[in-house]
Amino acid sequence: MKKLLGFVLVGGLSLGTMSQADQLTPIGARFRVGYYFGNKFTLNNGNSGSFAGPEFALDVPMGKVTKSFEFGFSPSIVLGGGLSHGSSVTGQIYRFSLTARHELSANAYMRLEAGFAHCEARGGNFSDVDDFVGGLALGYRINNAPKIVHRFDPAVEVAAYLSRHRELSGFQIGLSVSF
Repeated sequence: MKKLLGFVLVGGLSLGTMSQADQLTPIGARFRVGYYFGNKFTLNNGNSGSFAGPEFALDVPMGKVTKSFEFGFSPSIVLGGGLSHGSSVTGQIYRFSLTARHELSANAYMRLEAGFAHCEARGGNFSDVDDFVGGLALGYRINNAPKIVHRFDPAVEVAAYLSRHRELSGFQIGLSVSF
């Protein structure tokens, strides 16, 4: 719980510094929802397990460097095991990353992430883990969405996350929208 409060505090401080950066061009935030598939890792009893479950994230922009390159930060949470049938362990992964997003074309973009992650065990199957994490995502805008949905700039995304700890590594498939 203390670590979760730390994530919230860091996020709040980051939001406070955004108002001081007058030279930055603000852009729209994106909400992401998807399904996460984690790598297998060793449990406390010697068996192997993995995370699988829904992931929720918010990409908060801080500014643009060029017309096609923006940067910001992104808190996210993976609810492993509790809401899914494919997970062999129960727990959460909390991530707080700095992000860089580059428009590859009118419909495609790439997002790079680097930050800190905390894996919280439930049920005593494994130990909590803290480490740095990196990510790469590719997104593609859904241009033929109905007009009412199109205004939210919907996109399909595939992301991969890497860390020294297998508990924090895996991939995600999901959707994102702007607001």
